[in-house]
Amino acid sequence: MSRFDRFVEDPAATAEPPQQASAPSANRFDQFVANPANVPQPKQRQPNEPFGELRPAEYSWRETLGNKAQDALIALGAKPYVAGRVGRGVVDVATMIPPVGAALAGADAAYYSSKGQPLRAGVEAIGVLPGATMARRMVHGQPRRAIAPTEAELDATRHAQYRAWRNSPVVRDPGMMDDLTNSIAQALTQRGSNQVKAPTAWQALEEGRKLKKQTGMTNEDFETLRQQFDVKNFDKPDDIIGAARARHEFDRYMTNPPAQFVRQGSPQQLAVDHANLLNARGNTAALKRSQVLSDASTVAELKAETGRDFGKTLTGKIDALATTKGGERSTRGFTDAEQQMARNAITDSLTRRMQSTGQALQRASGARSITDLAVAPSATGGAGWALGLDPFSSAAVGTAAQAATNLTGRALQSAAGRRIGEGVETAAANLRMRSPLAQQDPSFGFITDPDVMAKDAAKYLMYPWARGEAADAVEYDRTPHQYR
Repeated sequence: MSRFDRFVEDPAATAEPPQQASAPSANRFDQFVANPANVPQPKQRQPNEPFGELRPAEYSWRETLGNKAQDALIALGAKPYVAGRVGRGVVDVATMIPPVGAALAGADAAYYSSKGQPLRAGVEAIGVLPGATMARRMVHGQPRRAIAPTEAELDATRHAQYRAWRNSPVVRDPGMMDDLTNSIAQALTQRGSNQVKAPTAWQALEEGRKLKKQTGMTNEDFETLRQQFDVKNFDKPDDIIGAARARHEFDRYMTNPPAQFVRQGSPQQLAVDHANLLNARGNTAALKRSQVLSDASTVAELKAETGRDFGKTLTGKIDALATTKGGERSTRGFTDAEQQMARNAITDSLTRRMQSTGQALQRASGARSITDLAVAPSATGGAGWALGLDPFSSAAVGTAAQAATNLTGRALQSAAGRRIGEGVETAAANLRMRSPLAQQDPSFGFITDPDVMAKDAAKYLMYPWARGEAADAVEYDRTPHQYR
């Protein structure tokens, strides 16, 4: 029996099943396909009715130069697409030259500002910075670095000069000791010192008067008198001040001693003695002032992470150089000219910047501690809670934010400490450059700072590139998605 026999016996079995009602279509355009009359017709424009304004294209200065370069290449036979790429590339390369790039960036910044596009104008202003740096260097000159004698070289030189002065064959009359001690006593009296206020200092003066030798006085004998007034030998403040003033008067007197007391010695030898003592005192002054600053440099290296301690110590060092009281402590035994030479260094802008930066670090340290301990963890943890994190995750996020803030703050302080430390070392080198050793030796001098030159070169290349990338990003964001 065939499996189709039931259809032969009952033809109704082959009938198609009844059609079920189809579901309504989700296509919103079906109504227009079924009934074309429903298609909306465009609005009929009335005669002479304006439908838009056709304006000429406006280009910035940078784009105008790119178009001119493209036109020139097309005129030479280049394909338009290739000419456009090459022309714009030539302009981009030209902007890497600071004068050209700064001029174009400034012109474009003014152009976009006039068009009411402050963001694009600000981006273009980035390209002005290399030109501003070059102009500043042309006006003020390149920063210089001192190739100065080291503190060890100054120390060795001054000792050699003192030794040569002490060993001089010049012999002087014993009366010179009386004249010298009387001059010291007069200077102490004029400054308000007496045997009651500073008994130890006056006692040292009396001991010095006993050093007279009727056979003649040498520089070694006078040096013994000077050592009587070493401030390390005194404890009371009035005695220390008196001893310092006595040494100051001694140096002033011995630098230009009266010629009538010379018993034995040629004019040439007297000139050598004068030069040795003067140079030794100048090298000592430069060494002592440099040591004051180099101590602050050590602070910058050891305490860079604690801005409060570093700022306090550094400002104290600078104040010790600038103030009269600190200057007296730092320049005991120096002549007036030597003290003035050292004080002139305090007017350097670098020293003032070091002082202001140290004060800023000192003030910022307390604020950073409060931010680390309270603001950062609470704000970040609260933000995590608001975003739906559970309490444990929010606490973890707050702790991580605290650690990140702390590390960032310490890194910034450490970087500032290193930079100020380098500035302190530079200021100390500038002080040593004012020493007689540096002035007389041609191997010492100033060179253009290679670090500044490297930073300027990086700025000349980086800022135009950053401007171009930012401009492309702004332009991309302003372009409709379908045209990107």
